[in-house]
Amino acid sequence: MDDSDTRSLTHLVDGNKRTIFSNELEIDVATGPTTSMRLAKTSYYTNYGPMIVVPGNFGWDATNSFAIKDANLPNFDVVDHWFAMNLATNMDEFKQSFKDYDGVIFNNTMAASKTGEVFYIDDSTVPGLTDTAINALTTNPLLIGTKQAAGFTVLPGFISQMDFVDHVVYEDAPKYEGTDYVQNSNDSFWLTNLANPITGVSPLYGQVGNEQSLRSRMAHQLLAGASGSDGLFSATEVEEALLGNDSYLANAILTDLLSACQAQESNPVDVNGVAVDISGGCAALAMFDGKMNLDSTGAHVFREFAFASRGNIQWENAFDATDPANTPNTLVANAVTLQQFAQAVLNVQAAGIALDATLGEVQFVERSTADGLASGVKYPWGGAHNVEGGFNVFDTDIGNNGTLLPRHEYSTLPNTRLSADGEGYHITYGSSWMMVVNFTADGPQARGLLSYSQSHAIGDDSNLDQTLLYSQMPQFRPFRFTEADIEANKVMEMSISTATDSMN
Repeated sequence: MDDSDTRSLTHLVDGNKRTIFSNELEIDVATGPTTSMRLAKTSYYTNYGPMIVVPGNFGWDATNSFAIKDANLPNFDVVDHWFAMNLATNMDEFKQSFKDYDGVIFNNTMAASKTGEVFYIDDSTVPGLTDTAINALTTNPLLIGTKQAAGFTVLPGFISQMDFVDHVVYEDAPKYEGTDYVQNSNDSFWLTNLANPITGVSPLYGQVGNEQSLRSRMAHQLLAGASGSDGLFSATEVEEALLGNDSYLANAILTDLLSACQAQESNPVDVNGVAVDISGGCAALAMFDGKMNLDSTGAHVFREFAFASRGNIQWENAFDATDPANTPNTLVANAVTLQQFAQAVLNVQAAGIALDATLGEVQFVERSTADGLASGVKYPWGGAHNVEGGFNVFDTDIGNNGTLLPRHEYSTLPNTRLSADGEGYHITYGSSWMMVVNFTADGPQARGLLSYSQSHAIGDDSNLDQTLLYSQMPQFRPFRFTEADIEANKVMEMSISTATDSMN
């Protein structure tokens, strides 16, 4: 970058100077009920986009600077694309919406038709890089390390071959089409269908050949559990699988973990200088059924082990990319495993919770009052967490309140979601819109649930009804599809007209 004259800043691309443009932005900022002051800041732009400075990471000096080029910036297809998906009457029309528009900018999309077709696509708006750029991103240690450190792709801006003009087209996006199944548990596109891995696409879409999350492995395990000679699921079986609250980690290691802690008996385990008797936790673990249901005794002890061992589970067999749904596997009963279990016992004791409590006594939803205080009414809540490889997952997400409504929070213990103040896991996030659909000769039949209920208005009939339905069983409710069903269950009807309509 040449800044010898601050009025004509430039940067180099293929050895040629490109202008860095400046623009002074002004904004009026309130300083009181009736007063304001005008603040100004100069921003800089390159042919790639706006320049940024992040102190300590992305600086700006005579030889280095950074700019953001957004492949999605000129995209106005969102509404039209979702409209087209909603209006599609068959799978061909659904796929055509992705050919005509590019409005599903960051989602994984899956669909199934009444004729048995399934479809998956990651239609994220991904830059259409040159082969030169892709090769550099996947082989250059500096670029690989920079991406790992930053969490996003950083391209050398002084080489035109690293630039992009458009995004990856439909034909080159990760997708799967078949008549068996598609699934995604917020992992990459790679194992959408375990028997037909997706490869050969831009690395900007995500990883291939990587170790899968425990939740993804749980999904593959559930899909392998279809009963009946035809190998298909009924709608009831799908609902039972979703709400069964299995834990992949428990399925994989519970027997070995229990054997290890039972062998230790009451001999203390040292955790950072603290002698911990794990026998009480082991007795609770012996009563654990491996599920995260309301009546699962000791489920919180196992979860705390999952938190304590996260990122350092003592696997005997390492990950194998040729068997990604089953590796790594087999727990090693060594000193580290015992220390992790002892830490789990310490966590539960620090929260003042009985080791042999049930999950329904420990995990709860508690609504806030209108002014953001704890209501004091705790609803028992079944369901797993990602950390133990659940499929139906819930979490305590402190500080991430996506609304303007005030919400109370309980502080959590270090490296866990367990709260001493709340005496358990205060659920604020997780499985929300859940639905099971079956295509029948009489039309679609569906059941589902909106776990946080439909209305935010405290006291409204729809403010708590579905939350209670989940808390008490959990169970889904039927959806109304036919005109007769809708009419028989209508609560209210409202006619909406535009100003133009009312004038005619």
